Amino acid sequence: MKESGFEIKKVSCLFTLLLFGISVGVLISACSGEKKDEVEGFAHVLMIDNSFSPPMQKIPVGGVIEFVNSGNNPHNAIAADKNWSTEKSFGSIVMPRGSKTKVTFPREGVFPY
Repeated sequence: MKESGFEIKKVSCLFTLLLFGISVGVLISACSGEKKDEVEGFAHVLMIDNSFSPPMQKIPVGGVIEFVNSGNNPHNAIAADKNWSTEKSFGSIVMPRGSKTKVTFPREGVFPY
């Protein structure tokens, strides 16, 4: 009788470890990978007082960046080569705190601002 009790405990322990392993695997796979709500070619850039976060991004063809002024000071974004600016899409050179605007890029690349 002792041996059968030992076997039951052994099987129970193995079953518990198996369930634990499966649970950990599911949790890891759920936490990794791409977010389902992300849209390819769309990015947010926070305009913080005198800086951008992230400072630069690679944009796909037709990609859109939404610039959001989350700083205390008025802000804007202007391309280093002057080909685009938030003034064109926002309608004013100055974007006050809390304002947003989107800029669409016709070609793939990195566009310093």
